[in-house]
Amino acid sequence: MDFSQLAEAQLSTGGEWGPNISTDLHMFRNAPALHNLYLGDILLDCVPCPRNGIREFTSHSCPASECLDALQAFPNLTSAHLRPFLVDDDDDDELPIVRHVQLRHLTVDENGSDPDAWEDDLESRPIHILKYLALPALETMQISAMRVFEGAVIRAFLERSSPPLVKLTFKGYYLEIDSMVVLSSFKHLQDLEFRYCSTKLVSQFGALLEQDKECLPKLKNFAVMADEWPRSERLPAVPPWAHQLGPALAHWNHSRLLSVRIVLQGQLIDVEPEKMASVVRPFVFLKETGIKVYFGTKDTSIL
Repeated sequence: MDFSQLAEAQLSTGGEWGPNISTDLHMFRNAPALHNLYLGDILLDCVPCPRNGIREFTSHSCPASECLDALQAFPNLTSAHLRPFLVDDDDDDELPIVRHVQLRHLTVDENGSDPDAWEDDLESRPIHILKYLALPALETMQISAMRVFEGAVIRAFLERSSPPLVKLTFKGYYLEIDSMVVLSSFKHLQDLEFRYCSTKLVSQFGALLEQDKECLPKLKNFAVMADEWPRSERLPAVPPWAHQLGPALAHWNHSRLLSVRIVLQGQLIDVEPEKMASVVRPFVFLKETGIKVYFGTKDTSIL
């Protein structure tokens, strides 16, 4: 089989480990053009592909140690999507700090499991992989989680890496951050986005803006995307955080802000005009100052 032109590969066992899996994948030795690799439930050693050519790597449901080994194995990696888990209680203390000087884009995904099962099922218990990373070239990062993400872990990562991070995305309804003050540590951040996050998390950010007018001094683009929501949850047409966020943005030092994008669930016709007026007023003020403002649903903005 000729793999000389193969550029991307997605490999998964579907949870079934074959006795000769490393032998079965020997053909990847002859894949010099391979640059994008996805591994689901497969150890990196089982895929003998050329290491220097890999630029994008995704690890799904692999041990945390495998995620770190992959970063070390791929010296020219620029983008990684990691969903790690622990295999025993001792791993958390034994994992090394890995420094990667080429990685520019990182997604940390902890959305793989039911949080109620973590204590009983170690293979579904994710860890904060940021605890073991130093990424001095990192430009964009997305954090997706179903549990509390410790602000101290983020702060330590920033101190250890000193990255030129310009874009940060928080994604996931169950994501919580124990201390939103950590955002004050992002001195270079230009783009901040909350995607499908809870009222609590977005309200925490609004409270930070009210408390610290000088936080995020280089922020240019801000967005809250609430147009998709867990089916078990019914999002109000105007969620509680929308009432707080507008005044908070207006109060905050927004002189460098270029755009604000607020995308709500449902249709605008579902909202009573008198309830919308007070919510929209601060965003009208922001627009009058020259900021590009989108406030509405996925298809329609009222500003």
